[in-house]
Amino acid sequence: MTQAELALQLMQIMFRFHRTRRPPVSVPGLTPKEIYVLKIISSQDPLEPRIKVSDLSAKLHVSNPMVTQAVNSLEGAGLVERISDPQDRRVVRIKVTDKGEAVISKVSEQILANIQGLVRYLGEADARDLVRLLGKTSDYMTDGQEQTGRCPC
Repeated sequence: MTQAELALQLMQIMFRFHRTRRPPVSVPGLTPKEIYVLKIISSQDPLEPRIKVSDLSAKLHVSNPMVTQAVNSLEGAGLVERISDPQDRRVVRIKVTDKGEAVISKVSEQILANIQGLVRYLGEADARDLVRLLGKTSDYMTDGQEQTGRCPC
């Protein structure tokens, strides 16, 4: 198989992943987008567990209004709260509440259970190979994105 044929086969598999991907978890009352936003907010530095909407938008590569909509919904559900920055009262930061942390814990358990199912399906050797290859793939895409400002795929 040539490199071009191999690249085409990989591209087709990646498209198949994109088309068939489903939310790995579900939380009643939350959309997959809201779950993802909550997860990103909760993964902040424990010493500074608050994030601005603009920083969250940059991490997600989406516009501020899209993030604001998700944050409004999460705030309405009591999963996050807005806090004024003590050093600049014009800045508002988002923080996960205890209720939000409980949801994230449940989501993390569901994700881990799904991945454990994949590991069992693949077997240990193939799972180790997949971890290694996905790590290399992530490195390639991250390095290319840092150099060009866009994903190399």
